[in-house]
Amino acid sequence: MVKVAVSPLLTNVKEYLQSQGVDVVDFDDNDITRFGFAGDLGAIVISGGDMDMLGMQDTSLAVPVINATGRTADEISLELKERLS
Repeated sequence: MVKVAVSPLLTNVKEYLQSQGVDVVDFDDNDITRFGFAGDLGAIVISGGDMDMLGMQDTSLAVPVINATGRTADEISLELKERLS
């Protein structure tokens, strides 16, 4: 599976994805656009706070952005598999 950037606020999601064999990296909120255009990055998982703070609704990224608000790590993993297949 490809590399996935996960908000540092989502430790449980990061650990779960790593246990599923996903290559996970932390990202700095200030670098989200750089990560979105990185060729080796498959997706970004953010907390709802990240989305509001970063104004994500106005940012066009080249990779899927998954909002983790109200979702389990398993639900996020399933969405990643769907979007990246």
